Amino acid sequence: MSHETFTADTFVGNFSNSKACSLLEIVSVSTGVPLSQALPVRAFVHHSRYVYASEFQKKHNDQFSKFPVLDELTVQVNSVNTKFNIAFVDPWHEIEDSFQIIEIALKHLHSGATLIVHDCHPRNPDLRAVSAPEVFPYAWCGSTWTAWSLLTQALTSDFSWMTIDADYGIGVLQVPETDPLRRQLLRLVRSLSKQWTSGNLCRPEWSADAEHLHLVAPDDPRVAAWT
Repeated sequence: MSHETFTADTFVGNFSNSKACSLLEIVSVSTGVPLSQALPVRAFVHHSRYVYASEFQKKHNDQFSKFPVLDELTVQVNSVNTKFNIAFVDPWHEIEDSFQIIEIALKHLHSGATLIVHDCHPRNPDLRAVSAPEVFPYAWCGSTWTAWSLLTQALTSDFSWMTIDADYGIGVLQVPETDPLRRQLLRLVRSLSKQWTSGNLCRPEWSADAEHLHLVAPDDPRVAAWT
C-alpha cells in the first residue's frame, strides 16, 4: 500500500479486522476527524470517543464552546473505569496537550495494548509551524511531532514502538505487559511534560529519518505484524 493511501484510519481498522478489540478515541474538535466516518467502528466490541476544544479553538469558532477544555475532558475520561485494547489520539497540536492526552490514554489501556498518535512525523515544514494558522481551521500538525520525538528519544529498549511514515506520521507504542514498566512509562510521560512546562527541555530539531523514531514504511512487514 502506498504512503498516500495508508492512513491512521487504515491502521486502526486493521485491528478490528484481526481480533476483538475495544477502541478509545480522544481528539480535539478540529484536529480529529471521527473514525466512525472513515472505518466501521462497529467492528470493535466497544468504542468510546471523547472530543475537547482548546481555548484557541473556542475563540475562533463559537460552535466549539459546547466542548470541554482539556482539564474538563481529563475529569470525564478518568471518571470512567474502563480499559481498552487500542487508543487513537489526535490532540490539539501543542506539546502540553499532546503529552497530557498521551498520559490519559495510557492510563486507560490494558497491558499489551496499543497507543496510536496522529501527526507525529509531518514532512511538510509548513505543517510543523509552532503557532496555529491565522486562517482556521486549516491543515496543521503543530508540535505533536515534538512531543513524540521527545518521548521516543527517552524510551529504552524495554519498550516497543514505531513511527509509520504515512498520513503525517503515525506514532505507535505498545503498553508494557508488566506493571513496573507501565508505571515507568507513565512517569516518563509526566516527567517530560513537567520538564517542558518548566522550560527545562529544548525543542528538538526535526529530522527526516531520526533513528529514535523507529521509522517504517506502511508496507513494512512490521506494520502488518503489529495488528
